[in-house]
Amino acid sequence: MTAAPLLPLRPAFLDRLAAVRELAVPLLRGPALGAAISGTAAEFEGYRPYLPGDDIRGVDWNLFARSGELYVKLFRVEEEIEAVLLLDESASMLAGGGAKFRTAAAACAALAYLGLLTAHPVTLLRYADRARGIFGPHRQLEAFTSLSRRLAAPAAGGGTDLGRSLAPLLRGLRPMTVVALTDGFQREPLARVAAAVRAAGRARLVVVLVRDERDRRPPLRGNLLLQDDEGAEAVAVLSDRELERELHGALARDAAARERELARGGAQVLSLPAQAPFEESFLSLLRARAN
Repeated sequence: MTAAPLLPLRPAFLDRLAAVRELAVPLLRGPALGAAISGTAAEFEGYRPYLPGDDIRGVDWNLFARSGELYVKLFRVEEEIEAVLLLDESASMLAGGGAKFRTAAAACAALAYLGLLTAHPVTLLRYADRARGIFGPHRQLEAFTSLSRRLAAPAAGGGTDLGRSLAPLLRGLRPMTVVALTDGFQREPLARVAAAVRAAGRARLVVVLVRDERDRRPPLRGNLLLQDDEGAEAVAVLSDRELERELHGALARDAAARERELARGGAQVLSLPAQAPFEESFLSLLRARAN
């Protein structure tokens, strides 16, 4: 049975995101990069419709008197913090029916919506062994529809190289928060990517590890052919319960080591399960980061 698509996001869920958008501020901005809040600086940029939870002081009452509709004024701040969202569309994200990719794409859409609501320019990058498409930066909420369509497009597959994919964006001088949505499987250690982002000076890295528990505890008994989803390597083994237990332990240790290396490299690591109901899992992620 084909799993139900997560995109486009339900309007009711978008309303919930709008109501808790302040929870996204620590994730997309981060204390090390300073403030970049709509309405605090000099340059007026336009309007968007009023949403529940908006500061009523931002409403343009003159426009309301003319149109009868509530609109919030938007301003471009002197130093914007760009939200750069990277969606891993490599072969490992498609394993097991593609739940990881669908979850990552939906989370990317939710983060894009929150970024636009909280006055962050949003850039989307789909990647595998290289950047497969860079879209943005976008500043207006109207761009969310086109971003959602790009996120809903099928994944390309192939190998994974986050560092190579991200390199062109790190050459710029603008401050940014880079959020990579990935399962973490690639040949180059992700810690090197974290170090490269930190060396760029005006960027910080958040890695959202999209987890499928079958990656950590796959059934490994009997005659098996173990193969890398993104490479040609394969090994035949005959596994019993004891070997299965050892292999599961090795996978768990590898995952824990990867997270420790990322943290040492200066990245923040968050976790998003691929099998759990998406909307509640994503809101839990926001709350965990805010706390």
